[in-house]
Amino acid sequence: MALYGQRVSLGMANTYQAEELEVVVLEKRRKFLGEDHPATLQAMGNLANTYCELGQLEEAQALQVVVLEKQRNFLGEDHLDTLWSMGNLGVMYTQLGQLEEAEDLEVVVFEKQRKCLGEDHPDTLLAMGNLANIYYKLGQLKEAEKLEVVVLGKQKKFLGEDHPDTLCTLGNLGRIYCKLGKFKEAEKLEVMVLEKQRKFLGEDHPDTLWTMGSLASTYHTLGKKILGEDHLDTLHTMGNLGSTYHGLGKCKEAEKLEVVVLEKRRKFLGEDHLDTLWPMGNLACTYHKLGHLKEAEELECVVFEKQRINLGEDHPDILHAIGNLAWSYHKLDRLKEAEELGVVDHPDTLWAMGNLGKFKEAEELEVVVLQKQRKFLGEDHPGTLCVIENLGQTYGELGKLTEAEELERVVFEKQRKIIGVDHPDTLWTIGNLA
Repeated sequence: MALYGQRVSLGMANTYQAEELEVVVLEKRRKFLGEDHPATLQAMGNLANTYCELGQLEEAQALQVVVLEKQRNFLGEDHLDTLWSMGNLGVMYTQLGQLEEAEDLEVVVFEKQRKCLGEDHPDTLLAMGNLANIYYKLGQLKEAEKLEVVVLGKQKKFLGEDHPDTLCTLGNLGRIYCKLGKFKEAEKLEVMVLEKQRKFLGEDHPDTLWTMGSLASTYHTLGKKILGEDHLDTLHTMGNLGSTYHGLGKCKEAEKLEVVVLEKRRKFLGEDHLDTLWPMGNLACTYHKLGHLKEAEELECVVFEKQRINLGEDHPDILHAIGNLAWSYHKLDRLKEAEELGVVDHPDTLWAMGNLGKFKEAEELEVVVLQKQRKFLGEDHPGTLCVIENLGQTYGELGKLTEAEELERVVFEKQRKIIGVDHPDTLWTIGNLA
């Protein structure tokens, strides 16, 4: 998900230097120009973007809210600077897991930019891509796919097949295909992206980097970036391809890629960065598939603790991390730890309770969880469907067979509509109904 007005990727060391400079610039502009001057707001927005790049999301959000309110007052709702700030705040809300707020903002940005700038303008395409990412996170995969296909077609036409933005969209579409169970299509796209990014690495040999550095401002103006093996876009694509291999059952191939991605992100972003924790969780899932349960548990403990500190107890990612850790405890026959884990009302913790024979307690909690999931994620989100299915299985264990069947049929109908009859999750539900 991209920020508006984002500079060429600087690397983490330079991003920290940028933060120091931007703090000084903001202080001086506040002093000499005033709090509401456009140049002061620009400096504030730049600092917010840098905080976002550094994973300091709450600081970024707080600044961006101030910028947006002032721009609305002084520039108006339809000014391009206001729309940029609105879009950036939407990105920050997305990263904080506040998806409904993010969707509200990005829909406004997309509609206004389409009206003011046209369908084909890069900022309109950026808004469309950001909105697609929100739909993806909300589990609205068909809507996400439709938007990404439009963005990809226009980027191929106006930017070319090999442009970094085109490759990013290809990777995003591959990620959506993977979630939809279209693993072959996903693999095809992601392999293509990875090959092209590696091609750019070969052309960008270290001996030519000095010359390329002098051209950096030109590349930025043209919307180009210098890619390489360690570039975050390359690592993102490798991670996506690893996820696809995982879905195809090619776990050894997935492991090789995910180990590389994790090592490089640790090196360039640090152990605590959210983009480091994501491949760490993916590698843990792959270790699960390979039967390396102890290694999986160790990684998941790290992810859980760091996300709890960085994101808070209620963020969707922390609930996912808890579920993964609960699953590890179950597989290691440590069911008591699974039950006692942090958030007791997580679906996977409840599933572990079922294995302890506590079906009545599980039922009571699952009803609460389902209400929360419906409220925050919506009726059709995969996480909501997972809870419905878990509750159905609990009803089955309690002998409430009619209620169990009703819930399974609800899940089946939604899965058939959203991901199709041939998706593995739909086939699993059909098996439960048989």
